[in-house]
Amino acid sequence: MRISLFLGRFEYGERGILDITHKRLFTFSTLRRSMRAAGFDIRRVEGVIVPIPFVLGQSALSKMLLVVNRWLTKIWPSLFGFQILMVASPRPTLAAILEAASRAANQKSTELQQRAQRQSA
Repeated sequence: MRISLFLGRFEYGERGILDITHKRLFTFSTLRRSMRAAGFDIRRVEGVIVPIPFVLGQSALSKMLLVVNRWLTKIWPSLFGFQILMVASPRPTLAAILEAASRAANQKSTELQQRAQRQSA
């Protein structure tokens, strides 16, 4: 288990510290995979920096560490990021596509009827 965690694999199983009853932890890849499987298109993913000033206060040291952490997080977000920020949008479901098509067809039909009424008047 520790080797898997060291390699960035947070795979849940039937028992152990990663059994399915525990809170969900994600790596960048497992979060991407879960979001895609749930029907989302991923727009942007980035690492969030550690909130060092909340821990050490507003000091010169915390400001310097924040700059270093920001730089390291940009280089290697999966190692130095505190959290994952993901922007995603839901893929349209079949029901949503059919509803949109039905609305468009009804609107077009109404427009054609109105045009026909104006031409006959």
